[in-house]
Amino acid sequence: MTGRRHLGANVWNFRKDRLDYRIYVTDARGVVVYDSAGSDLGKDYSQWNDVYRTLRGRYGARSSRDESGHDTVMHVAAPIVDDAGRIIGVLGVANPNRTTQPFIAASQQEILRKGGILLSVHADDGEWAKRARQVLEQSGAEDIGTTAEARGDYANSDRPARRA
Repeated sequence: MTGRRHLGANVWNFRKDRLDYRIYVTDARGVVVYDSAGSDLGKDYSQWNDVYRTLRGRYGARSSRDESGHDTVMHVAAPIVDDAGRIIGVLGVANPNRTTQPFIAASQQEILRKGGILLSVHADDGEWAKRARQVLEQSGAEDIGTTAEARGDYANSDRPARRA
């Protein structure tokens, strides 16, 4: 890796030693005038959804396969405007989805840990209700509430008719 600086950053407790994203810029026709990867300079991106939509003043994004065909890459674009507010190009950022997966997994765990869950448990008798409460408490559950159901008056209640 000659000419590359060691990143050594911690992002949400994940060590990042390299930047995985790619930046590209197109002109108003959608032709690539800058590519941080250096591979697509001069190529026509005008029909790619992220560029196509952004050049028309709409939100531009797409997901496509990487060169290996084994991973997907998320592309998000923003317009480049001149002083008069005209769109003169597109700034696009591409990031492999595999690099965001650890952040998504950590976020999901954090939501489960702190986000709270509403859970309803039905027990047929007091012993099962007591046991369910113990399991919830051992799991770290908070704000556990219980209520008893009213007994059914089966002699005077509507019951389904017997099938013939």
